[in-house]
Amino acid sequence: MISQYFNEYTIKPLHEYKKLKAQLTCDLIFYNNIIHNPSNLEHEKYQETSKILRNDAAELTAFAIKKPFDFLPTSGKMKDVARSLIGLSNSLDIVNPTKEDFDSIRECEKIIKNFLKICNL
Repeated sequence: MISQYFNEYTIKPLHEYKKLKAQLTCDLIFYNNIIHNPSNLEHEKYQETSKILRNDAAELTAFAIKKPFDFLPTSGKMKDVARSLIGLSNSLDIVNPTKEDFDSIRECEKIIKNFLKICNL
């Protein structure tokens, strides 16, 4: 009974968390060219990428709400990352990005990279 409790409330959430982080990393690497070079791509690619980033943000927020223990990052930190993913998603609609837009994108990426513990996207 104790092992079942341990599995349900420790191992499963940790596994789900690692799976979610892996998916976020995969999506950011796969769509990196679109995030950084939106003007060179078709409108459908923007929409697809935006939808994926927003879905990642939604899944991360949902996980933050239901996480059972404090051995995982705080809900606040996960929600900051979710906001940054939405910020990247929103940046895909900018037609003529300014320096401030690029600075905002870099700040979003910094928050996400720190969370995922990855150096480069």
